Amino acid sequence: MEISGDIDKILEAKGDTVNRYKISKQPDVLMLCYLLTVYELESIFSNLGYPFSLNLLQKNIAYYQQRTTHGSTLSRVVFGWIHARSNRSGSWTCLAEALGQDVHEIKGGSTGEGVHLGAMAGTIDLMQRCYGGIDCDNNVLTVNPRLPDTLDGLAMRIQYRQHQIKVQISPESLSLDVSA
Repeated sequence: MEISGDIDKILEAKGDTVNRYKISKQPDVLMLCYLLTVYELESIFSNLGYPFSLNLLQKNIAYYQQRTTHGSTLSRVVFGWIHARSNRSGSWTCLAEALGQDVHEIKGGSTGEGVHLGAMAGTIDLMQRCYGGIDCDNNVLTVNPRLPDTLDGLAMRIQYRQHQIKVQISPESLSLDVSA
């Protein structure tokens, strides 16, 4: 079951707020999964003296999946990232919804005030780090692409250590062109 993002507006129009219910505009707890790897989360929990397991993580994902209204444009980005590990088509759907959310809200929404640049940057991050698999850990640049089935390729330019790198990814190949 998915809660409509309009519930925020409906409650607000009636002088109520989502804060009074077990629903959330965005999956705040799950943002940890967006920002940190499972290994980093496990280490943090351990250092704090709390148990951590993949089962606990799955329970939190299921909890927020049922209670998130997606009233925040960041919400779809976070779910897109989470689904990318286990549900590629669901991830792609979330990415498309995140890209379109501000545009579709032009009439009566908050888009008249401007698009949410954090959410737009999040969609680029999904393409680069999640689908493109581009990461920098311990000063080593790695590329481990995981394209969703709906994406037949990805091309981008990145800068790493004063080098421009043209990255081209297809389901069958990876090409890197490095220039100074």
